[in-house]
Amino acid sequence: MQDISSRMDAVCRRFEELSMRLNQPDTAADPALFRKLMREYHDTEPVVEAYRDWQTALDHLAQAKALLEEPGSLDPDFKQMIQQEISEKSQDVAKLENNLKILLLPKDVNDGKNVIMEIRSGTPCTPRTVVGRWNCST
Repeated sequence: MQDISSRMDAVCRRFEELSMRLNQPDTAADPALFRKLMREYHDTEPVVEAYRDWQTALDHLAQAKALLEEPGSLDPDFKQMIQQEISEKSQDVAKLENNLKILLLPKDVNDGKNVIMEIRSGTPCTPRTVVGRWNCST
């Protein structure tokens, strides 16, 4: 979890830097630079949003745990409700963390390119007709 936080702090700093640079007049004067920065901004925006959602979920989980650990006697129904909320928040944190890890995976250089794929019915499965590593055993 510490590794994700340190990596995401750098991504968030870069995102804020991009936001500031995109609002400067000299950036708008250079269309190539503006396009490059805008593309990077749009690539990092979902990652930063996912990180902020994850941080919020972690804060809510910590608040629920702190409420459960408060000194004094809690109503059993209230205690059960807090425990249920803790389990739900733990699942949310795990899902958001997994989503964040997926977003942090390196992008493929061909992701933004168009592909034309032709699929023919009734064609025998031979190396000439199949591109890729498909198992064509019948």
